[in-house]
Amino acid sequence: MSKRLSLREALERRVSVQDIPRNECGSPVGLVLRIKGDEGLPRPVELVRLLVTNGASLRKAHDIVNRLANGEIVPVELTNVVSAQEVLAALAELGVRGARPSEPMPVDVAALRTRQGLTQREFSIRYGFELGTLRNWEQSRNPQDHQTRMLLHVIRTHPEIIDEIIGDTGVN
Repeated sequence: MSKRLSLREALERRVSVQDIPRNECGSPVGLVLRIKGDEGLPRPVELVRLLVTNGASLRKAHDIVNRLANGEIVPVELTNVVSAQEVLAALAELGVRGARPSEPMPVDVAALRTRQGLTQREFSIRYGFELGTLRNWEQSRNPQDHQTRMLLHVIRTHPEIIDEIIGDTGVN
């Protein structure tokens, strides 16, 4: 018979999950988690406790810890967070790097297009945008949505990635 405790038994031995205080005034916070360095998770039980305290179910916290231990980058939503900064600091103490995804800033499409030496039509063809939509962005008639801003940031910083993707999906 194994002397190792299951995660649930280890948590219950330290403190009952039902005894963990939940904050009444917390609000949902989205975080992206990954392990710091190559040392793994030194204190997984404390990490589970932190996640449960901030609104994750025990099953979800267990899944998050397993995914982190496998080296994955894990997006999570904690539904009962009073202070995101405190949670991020506590995660850092437990060997987990957390980040809050932020809304990307709008991209100056005209400047980007000019920097690449492309006309509006060439830019729209190269990256698959409607010419009218591109003109509307440049003349501030329509705002860029979240996904568009993300794509435009990739185009601005790594246009070769878009070329690689287009090359992989192009017609022969």
